[in-house]
Amino acid sequence: MSVWFRHIFCTLVLILATCAAKAQENIGIDVLLDRYQRSCEECLSLRDRVESGEKIPTEEAENMVQKFINLNRLLNDMAPELNDTQMTRFKAIGNWFRTGNKPLALNQIPLSRVTAALPSAKAVTYSENFILPLPAQAAPLSAARAEIRIYILPSISFSPGTYGAMAGVQSGRWGGYARFAGRFNAATPSYSCTEEGILDNGSTIWPNGESAEKALQITAGPLYGLNSWLDIYAGIGYGKYQVLWQDIDGNWASVGQGLRGLCTEAGALASWKNFTFGAGVSTISFRSLTPTLSLGINF
Repeated sequence: MSVWFRHIFCTLVLILATCAAKAQENIGIDVLLDRYQRSCEECLSLRDRVESGEKIPTEEAENMVQKFINLNRLLNDMAPELNDTQMTRFKAIGNWFRTGNKPLALNQIPLSRVTAALPSAKAVTYSENFILPLPAQAAPLSAARAEIRIYILPSISFSPGTYGAMAGVQSGRWGGYARFAGRFNAATPSYSCTEEGILDNGSTIWPNGESAEKALQITAGPLYGLNSWLDIYAGIGYGKYQVLWQDIDGNWASVGQGLRGLCTEAGALASWKNFTFGAGVSTISFRSLTPTLSLGINF
């Protein structure tokens, strides 16, 4: 019962942490969209002032337009993290900037106007073609993260200690992975005993104090991108684990039944540039709990 409780508790903690991170992430994106919409409004207001004959300091105009372009590039890079409502708003603001006609959807999001003192600079009069087109980097949102990404990560597991590797491929948000881990040695069991050291014939093993472990895990499953740097994965496969004792004659005995059967796991991958860090947990037949850490590259 305690093992099942630990699995349920760990799952709930992971779900709650993911939801909290996602909520905080959406709040940050909404703030950027507010700034993006306000910047668009300021640029269009500046155009109206130019058309009315007002002389505008060069530095003010350049800074204002550059601010809008920078926000556009930033939000475009964050496109995989935008939900449907945020994407619609992002596109609407871009259309407003290009055409000068404010979409009706943006009228439902009132923003307070922010006025700033004009910098002292040489005043010039801009032409009527003041509005700049969106930069070439502003590709359609659907094209964001459309490239194929490959992961290769050596891994280490604890309790029992195993070594292995994980490889994955991802196109857009979805992908797949496979992981292999094991602990191998030359110890080959000649007979078996219980965990109390009782042999099949009722006698007792005479151990010499040496012990060994054999372990194997082979899993595969889907890989899903939550945003541009964080992915989660879950997989199933086969796993086994066995403890061995050596007797005074140098022969090895397998101890107890060991573990053998269905292996399930779940975890997350965090990427920074071409480096990826992974953390996960696996279980064999829901009778063990093995944490795994990995560090590798993506390209």
